[in-house]
Amino acid sequence: MRRLRQISGEVAVLSLLFCGLAEAQMRVFFVPLGDDPASYPSGVTTVQDFVGNPVCFDFWLTGEPTEIIAAQTLIEEPFSGGTIGSMFTVEGSESLDQTHPQYLGNLFVSGSVGVAAACCCDSACLCPPVGSCDAPSRYRAGTVIGPTALETIFVPVTSSYVGTMCFQSTTDASGTFTVPWNNPGFETKFVGPDQQVLQNVTYDSVDITLIPCVSNADCEDGDLCTQDLCSMGACTFPVGIYGDVDQNGSMNIFDLFCVLDGLNNVFTTCPLIDVDIAPCSERDGVVSVFDLFAVLDALNGIDACCTP
Repeated sequence: MRRLRQISGEVAVLSLLFCGLAEAQMRVFFVPLGDDPASYPSGVTTVQDFVGNPVCFDFWLTGEPTEIIAAQTLIEEPFSGGTIGSMFTVEGSESLDQTHPQYLGNLFVSGSVGVAAACCCDSACLCPPVGSCDAPSRYRAGTVIGPTALETIFVPVTSSYVGTMCFQSTTDASGTFTVPWNNPGFETKFVGPDQQVLQNVTYDSVDITLIPCVSNADCEDGDLCTQDLCSMGACTFPVGIYGDVDQNGSMNIFDLFCVLDGLNNVFTTCPLIDVDIAPCSERDGVVSVFDLFAVLDALNGIDACCTP
């Protein structure tokens, strides 16, 4: 997903709550995907991105060393603000990277970490099948640690990664939207060893201001199987053709020329993000012979990524 552009140096805080250890100063917040959490020391994170473009955040936790036995992070729709249109959680974007070097679960001292399914969830926080969420919905991404409440984590002074989630606006949206936390201190929470929700926590929100896109290069949904198009100031992502790197709706010799340009670090016709199509699972950030082979295969009707 495209990284957000920071307007102010404040951070969007994840509405998590704490009880029990009143002396512990804790903070939960959103950091634009790929940004350094240290760049968001306090307050509301204010970002802008293009209408219709998915905007992604990591959840981070900071504070004094504190004992924690359980954690849950929830987002609730509908989002407030905006002049017209709406924003929503990108269903399926709720994720948890347990390999992250600063993942909260890595600090678990004893026992095992019970990972909560990243999902849309109902009033009982149960996960329905993907695609079955109806707004208003609550979305969960994070870790439930030690649900039997005997294990302990010591949260360090430095930031700890908690989870990831993305949001997107309708194509008619404008203005600034605020992402709300679900019932801080009751649903969104951290729990101390005394079974109480930790209280002394700051919950900073995130304000997302929408601006019109100007070109296709402004739009990116991270999906190799869609087209990234800017239409009348809004990003849209119709189903595309794998290998159609110039995004003109067909496979031809000009797609091959774009990859050859990319091999020479020339991206005047096709941007890097469109030419970098291999491997299928995740772009590697460079144009290589593997991208060339992928386009050559596509020219011959071989689709290794988008055909079921």
